[in-house]
Amino acid sequence: MEMRTRPRRRERFRVVLFNGFYRWGYRILRLVVGRFLKSRYRLSSENRSIFRAFKPPYLVLPNHGSFWDPFFVSVLVPDPVYWIASDAQFRGLLRYALRLIGAIPKSKGVSDIETIRSIMDIRRRNGVIGIFPEGVRTWDGHSMGSVHATAKLIKLLKIPVVIPMLDGNYLSSPRWAESPRRGRVTVSFTVGFSPEDTAALSLDGIRERLDRLLDYDACHGRTGSPVPFHGRRLAESLELVLFVCPQCHGLVTLKSSDNILACRKCGYRVVYNEFGFLDARSGRQFFSTVHEWNEWQLSFLRGYFRDRYQSGLSQRFFDDRLVWVWMGYRSQPLRRLRVGRLSLYSDRILFTSLNRSRFVFRIEGIQGINVQHGERLEFYHDGRLFQFRFSGRGDSAYKWQETVKMLAKTDVATKASGESTSRTAGSSRPEASAPSLPPARS
Repeated sequence: MEMRTRPRRRERFRVVLFNGFYRWGYRILRLVVGRFLKSRYRLSSENRSIFRAFKPPYLVLPNHGSFWDPFFVSVLVPDPVYWIASDAQFRGLLRYALRLIGAIPKSKGVSDIETIRSIMDIRRRNGVIGIFPEGVRTWDGHSMGSVHATAKLIKLLKIPVVIPMLDGNYLSSPRWAESPRRGRVTVSFTVGFSPEDTAALSLDGIRERLDRLLDYDACHGRTGSPVPFHGRRLAESLELVLFVCPQCHGLVTLKSSDNILACRKCGYRVVYNEFGFLDARSGRQFFSTVHEWNEWQLSFLRGYFRDRYQSGLSQRFFDDRLVWVWMGYRSQPLRRLRVGRLSLYSDRILFTSLNRSRFVFRIEGIQGINVQHGERLEFYHDGRLFQFRFSGRGDSAYKWQETVKMLAKTDVATKASGESTSRTAGSSRPEASAPSLPPARS
C-alpha cells in the first residue's frame, strides 16, 4: 500500500510549481540573495544578452563546483528557474521552503519517472528547467563529464539549452573545505544547443558536445590571469578528497592542519595556497593541483584493489569506526539504527554494531551511491536507502564512494561473492542481511 500512495503525494506536490508565491519568491531571491552574492563572492556575468534571443521554455545546464551554484545562476537568469534537487534536501523542515520555490526532488543515481513527469509539466507550461548535468559537485575542481541521462533529456525536450559556465565557484567554496574563501565568481552564458541541433545530433553527439562545453579546470580557470582566493585554514579537511600518499602510498594516512596536508606515516607535506595549487614542503613535487593528485590516487587504487584481490579473496581493505547507520526511503525522514564499524571487502560492505550484530551490503546490490552534504554516504540496497554518518573529522565518505564504484565496475565483486558466501555459511557467527524497513507512518 505504501508503494502505491507515494506517487500520489508527489503528484500533489507538482501543482505548486507554478503558483504565484514562487514568482514573488524568485523576485525576493534576486533582490536579497543577489546582493549578498555580489558582495560576498564578487559575482559578475558575461554574455547575458543571449536571453534576448528567445523566451521560455529552455534548459539551463551549468557546471557544478559549489553549494551556491543554483543561486549564482538564478540571480542572473531573467526567468524563474525550477531546479532539480537531490531528494536528501527534502528531509526535515527544509522541504517546505524547497517546495515553495519550485524545486523538484530527484534520487541520485536512481531512475525516477516522477521527476521526468514534473520536468515535462514545466516544459508544457513554458518554464525554465535547471539541471546540473554532471550530477554532483566536483571534488577536485575539474569537470567530470555529463551523465548519459542528460543527453536523453535534451533530445526529449526539444528546447534551447543554455550553458552557464561558472568560474571561481569551486575555489570560493571547495566541497571538502570547512571554511569559505574570498575571491571572484564569474558566470559566462552561451547557447549550447538549439532545437534544430538536438534534432540533428545523435545521443552520443549531444553528450560529446555537452562535455566539451562543460570542460573546465578550477585552477587554470577560463580567464587570463589567476585570481587569489583568500581565507583561513585553506587546507583543513583536504584529506576528505585526498587519502592516498604519493610518496609512501599509505592509504588513509594524510592529515590536514591550517594550510598544510601531511602524511602521518612518511612525513610528506604540501601547502595549499590561495590560488588552489599545491607546493611541496618535503620530498618531491608530485602534483600541483588537487585534480592531478586525485586522478593519480584513483588510478593507484584500481591497481591496489586488483593486487589485493589476486593475493586472496575477502580481504578487508579499510574501515572506519563509530559510524552511525540510518535508514529510510527517498525524501522520507530517516530513522537512526545503530553505531559501529564500517568495513570494505572485495565483495561487500560490512557494518558491525557495538553489540556485534552484523549487516552485509553486497557490492553488486548497491545502487545510487553518493555523498551528501556533511560527509554522509548514501546508497540503496534491496530497495531501501541507507545513510552512514562518520564521527571522525577526517573520515572520507568520498573514499567509500569511489572505491565501491571501482569494485562494482570489475568482476572482482561477482567472483568474490560466491567464495565469501560459502565461507560465511560455515562460520560460527553468520552475517545478517540488511535490516528491514519499518512501515511508514500514516
